Amino acid sequence: RGFSLRWFESLLSDPAWTEAFSTSLTIAAISATAATFLAGLSMYGLERGMSRWRTAAESNLMAPLIVPGIVTAIALYFSFAQFLLLGTYTGIVIAHTILAVPFVMMVLGTALRSLDIRLEQVAWSLGASWSQTAVRVLLPNLAPSLLASWIFAFVISFDEVIVTSFIAGPIHTVPKKMYNELLLGVTPTITAVATLLIIATLCVMAVAQK
Repeated sequence: RGFSLRWFESLLSDPAWTEAFSTSLTIAAISATAATFLAGLSMYGLERGMSRWRTAAESNLMAPLIVPGIVTAIALYFSFAQFLLLGTYTGIVIAHTILAVPFVMMVLGTALRSLDIRLEQVAWSLGASWSQTAVRVLLPNLAPSLLASWIFAFVISFDEVIVTSFIAGPIHTVPKKMYNELLLGVTPTITAVATLLIIATLCVMAVAQK
């Protein structure tokens, strides 16, 4: 048989899959934004502020990158159970943000270390407040790294399946639904999803390189 778009049409007409894509995109966008904001503030504080507790603080923030995913998933499961966050969008966003923060910190840490602190000092000496310095000095110089960090965090959140399987409950993201479908066997719909994800990944890589 020749090439056909039948299974792509089947995928896009399936409400379960379209809802999973919508859920994944929404959660990934919110998580990436939160992770970039929190990691940016944390990394700035570590690079420009505290020195005594820097190693301990940085190690704590980087822990999700070191600890095995299954251990993180179990820990988040029991923690979220106490706060009734299991099976909620809020719980998934928090979990994905925690997982993405270390990756964003690595990118922004390198950018901040290469940024000359004298640019900030000059702004302060001319009477600029911290917020004005952040908007007019830091953000313009860190914009490429912030965009790369956001894309990195978005991809990490969108691709997450282990932690999501533990805490999402009835909520289905694309990776979780793919995993559940694969337990029943490989179908043409799964291959269509995989093809779309590959195309999306290539597009993201192209945007990140520009």
